[in-house]
Amino acid sequence: MLTVKEIIEIEKFIANFPGRKKCGSCFGVANAQANCDHVLKGFKPCRKRIFLSFKFTGEDYDELDDFLTKASQALVKNNNAVFCSLWLEELFQQKKMSAEQIYEYCINKLAQNDVFLAFIRKEEESRGMLLELDEAIRQGKKVILFIKKGINGHQKFRSFSNEVNEYRDEDDLIKQLRFV
Repeated sequence: MLTVKEIIEIEKFIANFPGRKKCGSCFGVANAQANCDHVLKGFKPCRKRIFLSFKFTGEDYDELDDFLTKASQALVKNNNAVFCSLWLEELFQQKKMSAEQIYEYCINKLAQNDVFLAFIRKEEESRGMLLELDEAIRQGKKVILFIKKGINGHQKFRSFSNEVNEYRDEDDLIKQLRFV
């Protein structure tokens, strides 16, 4: 279990994340609308707070980072706030956090979001994504699935999603994300 001090340290890390926009609506936590940099810059308040779910284990980190960065940017352009745990991976490793601690932290962040958005890019199922889906359902979150065309299976995701969207390639996905 994470201590309050550890959680505060993680939040400070997110706020000062090197090389990323400082905007609280992207590349970090889904902040309250009052703290959203979009509001501070005179943009409309965030429409939705979105928790991203994706397969991490066994994936190429750089490829996944590129994919999630583009996806997040498309969501943020539509004034959505985005939480993506991938950008906290460095901190999780520095803190030597266990999988259980990371999961606990992310589930607490899920509770602060309106939408659970899952990306399925490959046939192989992800145990972590299934656990996150179970929690999203338990919390009554809206579940949106984006699955690459031609991928079979993933029946649990297909069954419990409020919206199921298929995409041909990354460009098609980015176009569709602008309407979330």
